[in-house]
Amino acid sequence: MRSLLGAGLAIVSLATISCDRRPAGDRRLCEALQASDTNYLQQHVTSGGDVNRSIRYSRSVLRTAPLLDVAVEYGQLSAVDFLFKKGADPNRRDSAGFTPLSWAIGRIGNEVPHETELQIFKMLLKAGADPNSQVSKESGYTSLLDASSLGQSEMVSILLAAGVDVKATDSTGQSALHLAGNAKVARLLITAGADPEARTISGATPVDTAAEFAHSDVLAVLTNAHRGTNRNAKSIK
Repeated sequence: MRSLLGAGLAIVSLATISCDRRPAGDRRLCEALQASDTNYLQQHVTSGGDVNRSIRYSRSVLRTAPLLDVAVEYGQLSAVDFLFKKGADPNRRDSAGFTPLSWAIGRIGNEVPHETELQIFKMLLKAGADPNSQVSKESGYTSLLDASSLGQSEMVSILLAAGVDVKATDSTGQSALHLAGNAKVARLLITAGADPEARTISGATPVDTAAEFAHSDVLAVLTNAHRGTNRNAKSIK
């Protein structure tokens, strides 16, 4: 029975390996990043390996990403810190056009503690990640738009403190306030100077988009801001 069980496990293991068509070097680097094995990463660098090397990070997807992105996804602080000390580029894009900031905002695994997510996010900014650049060549979102749309209020707060452009828009004219995922994000943006009356290319205001996506909490914040603007305008007159 035991020998049959062992044989069965061996077959499953071989099947798993055979389904993983990544180059052996990419697979080993990915494992090191997942385990924060900085000894192996040091060997990679010492032997002439590029700290900004892009690897296939998935068994099934052909896309590649820099080592830094993979370390970010797994929430490995030590690996991220090691790569930065060795000169990793905090603005290097993956093969789909996403930046490390984008990975930190929306790609970190669910098992990673939220505090660790925020630490990595701050590390990227401290290392020189540009908060005003487009995090995706497809959406045209800046990091602020990206974090706002996902309701990442603490990341929004960090970005605002870093002096990010609160009025930046994507290619359709949507601002972070148009995309606010919750009331807390909306309040942070308005306090920082976001325009509740801003319009997209098609003429939609943040109120319009909040209503369209049934974000009732955001709609309430925007409605109050609109009333406050009107009261101030009347008092000036």
